[in-house]
Amino acid sequence: MTTYFIVIFLIIIFAYFAQKNIIKKAASIANEFVIIKPTMTKMFFIFIVGVLVFVAGFRYYVGTDYGAYYGQYLRFANSFWESLKNFDEPGYGLIALISLKLNLGGEGAIFIAAALTNIIFLITIYKNTDMLFPATLFYIFLGCWHGGFNGVRQYLASAIIFSGLRFIKERKFWKYALVVFIAFLFHGSAIMMIFPYFVVYNKISFKNIAFLIGLSLIILFSFSEVLEFTGFLLQEDLSDEGEYLTNSVNTFRILVAIAPALFFLFLYQKRTITKEQQFWFNMLILNGIVMFATSNSTYLARVGIYTVPFSTIGIPELIKGSNIKQKKAVTIIILVAFAAFWLYELSNSDGLNNFRFIFNNV
Repeated sequence: MTTYFIVIFLIIIFAYFAQKNIIKKAASIANEFVIIKPTMTKMFFIFIVGVLVFVAGFRYYVGTDYGAYYGQYLRFANSFWESLKNFDEPGYGLIALISLKLNLGGEGAIFIAAALTNIIFLITIYKNTDMLFPATLFYIFLGCWHGGFNGVRQYLASAIIFSGLRFIKERKFWKYALVVFIAFLFHGSAIMMIFPYFVVYNKISFKNIAFLIGLSLIILFSFSEVLEFTGFLLQEDLSDEGEYLTNSVNTFRILVAIAPALFFLFLYQKRTITKEQQFWFNMLILNGIVMFATSNSTYLARVGIYTVPFSTIGIPELIKGSNIKQKKAVTIIILVAFAAFWLYELSNSDGLNNFRFIFNNV
C-alpha cells in the first residue's frame, strides 16, 4: 500500500498548486468570471498526469486482468485486422500491434493502454472544470484510476466516452455518437452510453426521478432477461463468468454511489438551478440509478465504469454552485469520506494491495 500513499501525497501537493495558480477575472456579465489557467497550473497538472501514468503504466501483475493483457498481447496483436473487419473490439488489438511493431512486448501494451486511459480522463477534467484539486482527487478516490488496473479495455472505453463530455453538454448528437462508436471499438458495452444523451437535461422533478427509479427496479427484478440482452449485445456466452455474474454488489458500494445524488437533491431543494447544474445533477442521479439497477451482479455493475467518472467533475461543481458558506470544509469532508472507502477497497483486494513495479520483477 506504500505506493498508493506516496501517489496520494504527490497528487495532493501538485493538485493544490495547480488549483492555487488558477486566475479568476470578473467578466462583463454580473457575477460571472473568466477562468485563466496559467503556465504554472498547466505544469503542475502535467506532474499529476505523469505520476498517475507512471505508476499505472509500470505496474506488474497489479489488477485481476493484468495477466490476460500482458501475457496474451500477441494474440490481441495478431487478431487486430480480423477484429477490425468484424468490429469485434479491435481497440486493444491496435495498441498491442503498435507495441509489437515497436518491440515493446506485453509491458509496452500495458503502458500504452494506461497512458491513454489516464491522459484522456485527466485532460477532460482539466478542460471542463476550474476545481482541479477536488476533481483530481475524486478521480482517484472514486476508483477511476485504479479501476483501469482491472478492466483495461472497459476503462479505455470509459475514458473515450468521458472525452465526449463537451458534445453531450452542447447537444451535438452525431459527434457524441461518433465518440460512443470509437469507445465501442474498445468494449462493446460502451454502446449503452447513447442512452444518457436523452436524459441528462431532464427536469429535476419527482416525476422524472420516479421514472428512473421505476426503470431501475424493472431491471433489478428482470435479472435473467437483462443477462440475455447483455450477452446478445456483447456477442458473448456469459455462462462462463460464473460467480462474477451472479454475485451481488457490496451494499456499501451501492450506498456510496447513491449518496452524492441524495446529498445534492437535499442541498438544492427549492432552489432554481442552472442548465449546467441540471446536467451534473442528472449525471449523479444516473450513476446512482445504474449502480442500484445492476446491484444483483458484479458483472453487470461494470456499467458504472462509464457513469462514475462524471462525478469527478459533478460533485465539486455542485458544491461550488451551492449556497454553503464553508464550501472548502464540505469538499474536504466528502473527499475524506470517499478516501476512506477507496482505502477500504484497496486493502481488501488481493489483486491491488500488493503493488509491484515491472522493473523490479523483470
